[in-house]
Amino acid sequence: MTGGGLLAAFAVGAGLIALWVDGRFPKLMPRNLVRTLIHVGVSIVVVQVFVPTIGSTLPGGPVGVMLLLFCIALPALVYCMLTSVWIIKTLQGAIRQH
Repeated sequence: MTGGGLLAAFAVGAGLIALWVDGRFPKLMPRNLVRTLIHVGVSIVVVQVFVPTIGSTLPGGPVGVMLLLFCIALPALVYCMLTSVWIIKTLQGAIRQH
Protein backbone atom coordinates (compact mmCIF):
# COMPACT_ATOMS: atom_id res chain seq x y z
CA MET A 1 0.00 0.00 0.00
CA THR A 2 1.31 3.42 -0.88
CA GLY A 3 1.51 6.33 1.53
CA GLY A 4 -1.47 8.04 -0.09
CA GLY A 5 -3.58 4.89 0.15
CA LEU A 6 -2.68 4.47 3.80
CA LEU A 7 -3.57 8.09 4.49
CA ALA A 8 -6.92 7.71 2.73
CA ALA A 9 -7.71 4.50 4.63
CA PHE A 10 -6.69 6.17 7.89
CA ALA A 11 -8.96 9.16 7.23
CA VAL A 12 -11.92 6.99 6.18
CA GLY A 13 -11.43 4.82 9.28
CA ALA A 14 -11.35 7.89 11.52
CA GLY A 15 -14.51 9.18 9.88
CA LEU A 16 -16.30 5.87 10.40
CA ILE A 17 -15.24 5.78 14.05
CA ALA A 18 -16.51 9.35 14.46
CA LEU A 19 -19.87 8.41 12.93
CA TRP A 20 -20.06 5.39 15.23
CA VAL A 21 -19.30 7.53 18.30
CA ASP A 22 -21.96 10.03 17.26
CA GLY A 23 -24.53 7.30 16.76
CA ARG A 24 -23.60 5.34 19.87
CA PHE A 25 -23.26 8.29 22.25
CA PRO A 26 -25.66 11.00 21.02
CA LYS A 27 -25.61 12.82 24.38
CA LEU A 28 -21.95 13.80 23.80
CA MET A 29 -23.04 16.30 21.14
CA PRO A 30 -23.14 19.90 22.39
CA ARG A 31 -26.64 21.35 22.46
CA ASN A 32 -25.92 24.83 21.07
CA LEU A 33 -23.85 26.42 18.34
CA VAL A 34 -21.40 28.20 20.65
CA ARG A 35 -20.33 25.01 22.41
CA THR A 36 -20.06 23.22 19.10
CA LEU A 37 -17.82 25.96 17.73
CA ILE A 38 -15.66 25.73 20.85
CA HIS A 39 -15.21 22.01 20.16
CA VAL A 40 -14.32 22.79 16.54
CA GLY A 41 -11.67 25.29 17.70
CA VAL A 42 -10.21 22.83 20.19
CA SER A 43 -10.07 20.08 17.56
CA ILE A 44 -8.23 22.38 15.16
CA VAL A 45 -5.69 23.29 17.84
CA VAL A 46 -5.22 19.64 18.76
CA VAL A 47 -4.63 18.55 15.17
CA GLN A 48 -2.48 21.53 14.13
CA VAL A 49 -0.42 22.10 17.30
CA PHE A 50 -0.60 19.20 19.73
CA VAL A 51 -0.07 16.25 17.35
CA PRO A 52 3.08 17.62 15.64
CA THR A 53 4.57 18.69 18.97
CA ILE A 54 4.04 15.29 20.57
CA GLY A 55 5.10 13.53 17.38
CA SER A 56 8.49 15.20 17.45
CA THR A 57 9.16 13.96 21.00
CA LEU A 58 8.41 10.27 20.33
CA PRO A 59 11.23 7.80 19.70
CA GLY A 60 12.12 7.07 16.09
CA GLY A 61 11.59 3.83 14.27
CA PRO A 62 8.51 1.69 13.78
CA VAL A 63 7.47 1.81 17.44
CA GLY A 64 7.45 5.62 17.45
CA VAL A 65 5.47 5.73 14.22
CA MET A 66 2.86 3.29 15.54
CA LEU A 67 2.56 5.24 18.80
CA LEU A 68 2.10 8.47 16.87
CA LEU A 69 -0.44 7.00 14.48
CA PHE A 70 -2.66 5.02 16.82
CA CYS A 71 -2.26 6.73 20.21
CA ILE A 72 -2.09 10.37 19.15
CA ALA A 73 -3.02 11.02 15.51
CA LEU A 74 -6.02 8.68 15.28
CA PRO A 75 -7.84 10.00 18.38
CA ALA A 76 -7.12 13.58 17.29
CA LEU A 77 -8.43 12.90 13.79
CA VAL A 78 -11.51 11.12 15.16
CA TYR A 79 -12.21 14.14 17.39
CA CYS A 80 -11.81 16.47 14.41
CA MET A 81 -14.18 14.37 12.32
CA LEU A 82 -16.63 14.11 15.22
CA THR A 83 -16.76 17.88 15.60
CA SER A 84 -17.39 18.10 11.86
CA VAL A 85 -20.40 15.80 12.26
CA TRP A 86 -21.59 17.88 15.22
CA ILE A 87 -21.33 21.18 13.32
CA ILE A 88 -23.28 19.72 10.39
CA LYS A 89 -26.01 18.41 12.70
CA THR A 90 -26.15 21.70 14.63
CA LEU A 91 -26.50 23.73 11.45
CA GLN A 92 -29.16 21.36 10.12
CA GLY A 93 -31.10 21.81 13.34
CA ALA A 94 -30.81 25.60 13.04
CA ILE A 95 -32.08 25.49 9.47
CA ARG A 96 -35.03 23.29 10.49
CA GLN A 97 -36.02 25.79 13.19
CA HIS A 98 -36.18 28.69 10.75
